[in-house]
Amino acid sequence: MWRSCNWRSTRRRTPSIWRPPTSMRRRRSWSSRPRTCRGRRTNWRPRRRKPASCRRISKRRLRGSRSSRATRRRPSWRKCPSRSPRPHRSRARGGGRRAGLRKDRIMNRKIVEGVHWVGFVDWNVRDFHGYVTDRGSTYNSYLVLDREPALVDAVKAPYAADLLRNVSELVQPADIRWVVCNHAEPDHSGALPAVMAACTNATLVCDQKCRDVLAIYYDVANWKFRIVKTGDSLPLGKRTLEFIETPMAHWPESMATWIPQDRLLFSMDAFGQHYATSARFDDEVPEGVLLFEAKTYVANILMLYSMPVAKAVAAVRKLDPAVICPSHGVVWRNRIPALLDLYDQWAACQPVRKVVVMYDTMWKSTEAMAEAIVHGALAEGGPAVEVKLFHVRATTGTRLATEMLDAAAFAAGSPTLNGTLMPAMADVLTYLKGLRPAHKAGFAFGSFGWGRGGPEEVEQYLNAMKVELLRPVLKLNYKPSPAGLEECREAGHLLARHALKVCPA
Repeated sequence: MWRSCNWRSTRRRTPSIWRPPTSMRRRRSWSSRPRTCRGRRTNWRPRRRKPASCRRISKRRLRGSRSSRATRRRPSWRKCPSRSPRPHRSRARGGGRRAGLRKDRIMNRKIVEGVHWVGFVDWNVRDFHGYVTDRGSTYNSYLVLDREPALVDAVKAPYAADLLRNVSELVQPADIRWVVCNHAEPDHSGALPAVMAACTNATLVCDQKCRDVLAIYYDVANWKFRIVKTGDSLPLGKRTLEFIETPMAHWPESMATWIPQDRLLFSMDAFGQHYATSARFDDEVPEGVLLFEAKTYVANILMLYSMPVAKAVAAVRKLDPAVICPSHGVVWRNRIPALLDLYDQWAACQPVRKVVVMYDTMWKSTEAMAEAIVHGALAEGGPAVEVKLFHVRATTGTRLATEMLDAAAFAAGSPTLNGTLMPAMADVLTYLKGLRPAHKAGFAFGSFGWGRGGPEEVEQYLNAMKVELLRPVLKLNYKPSPAGLEECREAGHLLARHALKVCPA
């Protein structure tokens, strides 16, 4: 090991560059290294490097000249990249970067011969005008290739370029003869200005109400329109488009388009799901996830319009489609009969043996009441009744609406805050009141202190929702007593009994 020493004190200081002693000038190479003898170590040691304090290096050598830095050879260990290339910077053959490709873009895909999906998959959307979309969504657009090509529905405005790029891989936009708009909502019509500008020879096909709404949203002065109604048809060549108006199956101008030659239905928002996936068909995704997302869609989008939706489902049954292409989610081709049966149940809000208890709490008093109600429902209903408990600030209105779609009975509870109910509970009940779930029974509950108001206002919401009240409002002062918790358990019995009554085995 190197012994520390003061070189400046042992050597005479000279103005020239420091030179080591003669004994250190000779540099031994590895070839002149003495070999060991019979495994014994020798006294040879590698040349010791002088301390940094003893080395005098010129400033130019320390910095390194530009020429030396430019021509300096890169060490072999630096040739390999320190990290893998970014996945969204894919390179085409020849090393060139693919211009304009998005990492979230899905190419077009054939639905049936001559009909292609050319829409956009939105992996990142999590809020769809208040609807929580945990799995993203898609904006579906379909291209029908025939003697007169037709584009059915568009996409959201930010993704117009992706739509036109997908279309251009199959046909030039200028060759498209018809653009069908089944629905004027901006998530399906937002790209129409760009589409109509690119499809210079296209005529937009819609009903009169849809044209009126489009004229409010966009500048349609230079658009050519063809107004259709139920029973009208549009020949494309080998195929014919037939139109079915479905008013209030979401919006007043809603319409569906039918291709009888392929038994294919473009169903607009009906039968849709907010489900972002690279798969395009119902048999390519997990059935449980798909049906849950379809149910969530009905509960949060179509529950309010249950009667028009039921009429639309009846009309679809008469068509007996082989393929259903909605405006969101995957295409249905293998589970259509089961889907129609479920839509009949969901549209009618047909209850099952399920009890939902939702609550908000401040100092755990209302929470203790909610848990006692759940215990009472479980004790009365047993395994025959499904009981679910939700803290409204730990879940979403979207999930609660889905659970309420087929619940037979429910209870909603809130403590009193500033003479009224908790804001989160007011938010949920306002959302549910707008959706108008039918055939529900339940009651309100909650705690209060020196002032009342919270549980009573919950009951007012239930009356506005036309809920059958199973008992008067259940309210306890400050902290629930053992007698109060027993009253809550008895209230839970009422919920389970009602579920068993309206849903006999």
